[in-house]
Amino acid sequence: MLKLRDYQQQVKKDVYSAIRNGKNKILLCAGTGAGKTECATSIVQDILSRDRRVAFLVHRDNLVRQTIARFEKYGLNPSIVAGGHPCDESNPCQVVSMQTLERRKSALNLVDDVAIYD
Repeated sequence: MLKLRDYQQQVKKDVYSAIRNGKNKILLCAGTGAGKTECATSIVQDILSRDRRVAFLVHRDNLVRQTIARFEKYGLNPSIVAGGHPCDESNPCQVVSMQTLERRKSALNLVDDVAIYD
């Protein structure tokens, strides 16, 4: 089970507060090791619990692997949208390589509810 630290819980509350105040583009910035991926994973869990779809976009192949491993550690079962991987469009949770998204314009259809850029 994912347990956020106090400051991570506050970050998550701040993100949700911004959404409630009408913001739809929110930047979460924190130093190396601060737990940005943990915060994002918790937010992804919340999105999925509300039967919404989420695309988690990363700019490097090694981040695809790291994100998949982190999501799976906390019980998520994402699909991978990257070269060499079959795309399961029915999965509500997608980890998307930005390079693949650029090349495979049809992958834009996967970003319909929430997109998180890492």
